[in-house]
Amino acid sequence: MTTKTQESRHLERLLSFGNVELRCIDKIGPLVKNSMRKSIMFAERSGMDTYTTINPTAKQATNGKIQPFKKTTKDRDIEFISTIFFDFDPENETGSPADDHQINLAKCQSEKLAEFLRDEKWGDPLFGFSGNGAHLMYTTNLEVENVSCLTGLYKALEKRFSTDEIIFDVVVRNPARIARLYGTTNRKGGRRASCVFSDGFTP
Repeated sequence: MTTKTQESRHLERLLSFGNVELRCIDKIGPLVKNSMRKSIMFAERSGMDTYTTINPTAKQATNGKIQPFKKTTKDRDIEFISTIFFDFDPENETGSPADDHQINLAKCQSEKLAEFLRDEKWGDPLFGFSGNGAHLMYTTNLEVENVSCLTGLYKALEKRFSTDEIIFDVVVRNPARIARLYGTTNRKGGRRASCVFSDGFTP
C-alpha cells in the first residue's frame, strides 16, 4: 500500500469541511465534468494554473468553463471560515518569479509568524509553499459574518512581519479566497508548487 502524499492529505482536509471549488486558470478550455482527480490531471496536462477554495462552499461549484470571472464562488457562497490563511510573497512585479534567496526569506518570515502565534496559543499551522511564496494555514470555525474581525489582525501582522523584500499579504482574508493546489505546477511564476504538513518546509 502506498502512502498518501502530503498534497492529497491537504485536499482531503479541505474536502472534510464540505464542498470545494477547483478553479483552473486558462480562460479558454472546458473543465472536465468528471471527478476532481480527473479534472486536476486534465488541468495539469493542459498547462493550467490550478487553485481551490480554502473554505467550504455552500453549494457545489457549477463552472461549465474555465473562466475565472464567471460562475465562481463568491464570499456570499461560503458556509463558514475553516481556514485562516497567511501569505508571504517577495516584493516583485506581478508574474515575476522569485529567486531562491527571496523564497528562503519568505519561508523565514512565515516561520517567525508561526513561532509568534504559537506563543499566543494558536497552536501549530500547516505550512505551504506556492512555488513563489510561503503560506500558513490555521484550522478554525468562524462564522462568515464575523470575518471582519480579522481586518485588524492582518494589519497588525503586516506591520510586524513585512520587510523591505517580503510582503505579508493583507488581502487574503476574504471568505472565498483561493490558493494554489499544492503539488501542481506553478506556471505563473515558473516554479513547481509543493506542500508540507510539519514544522518545516520541503527543499
